[in-house]
Amino acid sequence: MDGDSEIKSGDKAAVIPATEEGKEGIDEMPPTYDEAKGLTTGEAAVKITSNETKIDIGKEKEADQGFQGLTKDELMKYANDPYWVRLRWILFILFWVIWVAMLVASVVIIIYAPKCPSPEPKQWWQKSPVYKVDVGKFEDSDADGEGDLAGVQSKLDYLVETGVGTVYLSAFFQSPRAATDSFDIQDYKSVASEFGSLEDWKALVAALKERDQKVVIDFIPNHTSDKHEWFEMSIAEDPAYVDFYIWNEGGGADSPPNDWTGVSGGSAWSWSGERGAWYLHQFGENQPDLNLANPAVVAELEKVLQFWISTGVNGFVINDVPYMVDAPVSAGNDKSISRQVEILKKFRAVVDAETEDSGIPCVLYANVDLPVDQLSALYGDEISESNVGSLVHLPLAPTLLATSSDITAVSLKEAFDQYMLVDLPVNAWPSFTLSSTQFGPELVDPLTMFKMLLPGTSMSVSGEELGLVDEDFWTSVDAQKAGSMSHLKVFSTLANKLRHQEAILFGEVTSNSTFVMEDTVFGLTRCKKGNPGYVLAINFGEEEKTVDMSMVERIPGSIRLMTRSIQAGEVQGVETVEVGVEEVKRFDSNSVLIKPKEGRLFTFVPNFDD
Repeated sequence: MDGDSEIKSGDKAAVIPATEEGKEGIDEMPPTYDEAKGLTTGEAAVKITSNETKIDIGKEKEADQGFQGLTKDELMKYANDPYWVRLRWILFILFWVIWVAMLVASVVIIIYAPKCPSPEPKQWWQKSPVYKVDVGKFEDSDADGEGDLAGVQSKLDYLVETGVGTVYLSAFFQSPRAATDSFDIQDYKSVASEFGSLEDWKALVAALKERDQKVVIDFIPNHTSDKHEWFEMSIAEDPAYVDFYIWNEGGGADSPPNDWTGVSGGSAWSWSGERGAWYLHQFGENQPDLNLANPAVVAELEKVLQFWISTGVNGFVINDVPYMVDAPVSAGNDKSISRQVEILKKFRAVVDAETEDSGIPCVLYANVDLPVDQLSALYGDEISESNVGSLVHLPLAPTLLATSSDITAVSLKEAFDQYMLVDLPVNAWPSFTLSSTQFGPELVDPLTMFKMLLPGTSMSVSGEELGLVDEDFWTSVDAQKAGSMSHLKVFSTLANKLRHQEAILFGEVTSNSTFVMEDTVFGLTRCKKGNPGYVLAINFGEEEKTVDMSMVERIPGSIRLMTRSIQAGEVQGVETVEVGVEEVKRFDSNSVLIKPKEGRLFTFVPNFDD
């Protein structure tokens, strides 16, 4: 190698192997390169910084050209080739066929697949407890010694706080009041002066609407007072009213048409010397029975319904239903509901027409005490999926031990299961008139809880929420409002927070919904998937019981106390609560203590694993 030869940047370099003679100096001399070759496979880059000079020697990469794609000419060859044109069209059509098929399949699945629709919302008369007010005893606004409509209006805020959504007012129509219930009506369209005026009534209705409350009143179509102008004109044989009542000459003044007796005993017939005939009266001689087989009478009664609806009434409680249409005089005086169907249909048509016009359901209740089979007939032939019967919306009847003098865990379960699972027509919405005060002061709260938990409409008479029978009403209200725990607060909690829950309104009821433990503890569960569940435990015994509810269907390992019975203190209906002591709310469901005569209502997250 020439010692003067230069290494030029960019030339290709080749290493020349050493000879044997030069091996000894190999470690001391740098390698020699072929001047024809470059020093590197790439260009040498010289970088100069402030402190140093760097030489980056890049390595030439051999480019892998790979597939470079088709040229335009080649593409056009395939684009116009008949084979490829057909293939593209086939694939295009196949894509849209599959897309349309998937769309059609989706529509078919949506239409025909099993659905789980949301149930129709419950109506106002199904959700809220019915609270019956005796107008003459509730509140006296003018200090004349008798309650009145203005007095009711003055206490509406109390009813709102208590959770009352439906107010049922006792009869307040013009009447001689010969009957204790004031059902001897002298004028169907007038307010008795002792209760106020029609203007007072309208003011009360307006106040109720402001508070989103509904009002229900009595309707007495079976009879009127003997002072009613219809009866007076019927006695006088006025052609328009001659057949408004049930008349029969019988065998003369000494021989009535038959041996029918009234509800209080004695003959159901009285002689009118002026007309020279007997008239029928099943509720006393001062309450003659209307002839409901006469279309003119029915038309007048329909006008009565329309009149009160026009003033703001939301519903009517029809009284004395089994007595309305009487059997032929030659037959027995049986009380068949089947004879009442046609007249009830006509009354129902009136309220349905109002519902259609206003959009707010106007309903018919029937206040009856009948055997279960006849009670069921009042719902009519058809009951909708929303639990609305075709004849009467809601019979008010003494079911579930409402007429019993004793109650136990076993008897309550048996009565509940029999009525709800056997006697009640499919889809029928029931009512429960069992009184919370019926079985003594210790069971007031447990029975209130029971009624509020039921899948139906409960009815309470004013004073029940306080555990009262005859005591001073408003004095007790003030005391129970002031107490930390009271009957009133239990009632209010349930009416305001429980009655509108999905589990209460829509939860399924089966034979597993009720249970009896330790002989004396009655239990009731209400559940609906996706909603809180509730379980009530009532100890009807005289000793404490610890029960295991963890094995009850749907109940998890932990439950939370919602409310419980009060322990009566010095003030009636009020519990004395120890200051600073916090009550345990969370319980293991396998060990729940229930005191004697105590009710405890728990809430939980239902277990629907099955």
